[in-house]
Amino acid sequence: MTGRTVGTAYQPKQPRDAITDGSWNKVPVLVGNVRNENRLLSVGQYKITAEGYTQYVQSTYGAAAPDVLAQYPLSSYSSPFYALTALQTDAGNGCQSRILADKLGGLTPTYEYEFNDPTSPTLYGFQPPGVDMNSAHSAELAYLFDFTLGDRPLTAKETRLATQMKRYWAAFARTGNPNVKGEPRWPRHTAANPQVMTLSSNGSTPGTGFDAEHRCAFWAAHGVQYTGY
Repeated sequence: MTGRTVGTAYQPKQPRDAITDGSWNKVPVLVGNVRNENRLLSVGQYKITAEGYTQYVQSTYGAAAPDVLAQYPLSSYSSPFYALTALQTDAGNGCQSRILADKLGGLTPTYEYEFNDPTSPTLYGFQPPGVDMNSAHSAELAYLFDFTLGDRPLTAKETRLATQMKRYWAAFARTGNPNVKGEPRWPRHTAANPQVMTLSSNGSTPGTGFDAEHRCAFWAAHGVQYTGY
């Protein structure tokens, strides 16, 4: 990221350096992503063609392009746009979130989530015709805040998930632990036990399948490393 101000009382050094040398405040961490992040971040490419998709992968991944195309073949998706945004989500926010949670989980209590509500609304004005925009970038905001930028109000089922999420977030803000009576237990995340809470109106559940779902081993083998802090 660019534009950080370092050397002030608020942020005396780069976060990366502070974590490396152990001088950071080891507060509990809540970290996560949304399942289809790049459907909104790349919404301008919703008309991308099969040829355009292949060209994008070749120009972006160079010598690794054949491997990427084999992992994300067009035949596995109903449109090139879904293939494009799946690989972008996995290589970007998905696996980067996992790497960050792994690193921090050994240093401080860390809880990882993935928002994956298959009926969730998107931002107003970001709904291309015929494109399913569920669980795209910012979709979780309507569930956590008095949000007025959604393309529609939450349904009753979605509102129940919103109430659950608010209870988790409030508990975490109050105690550093999101667990709250009456809701599914949210385990801590560590590299040895990479638990991720899936937040869904069909039932929120923890599990360890996040890595396989986002092909993080594949992206790690191709040099994906976290650079955000």
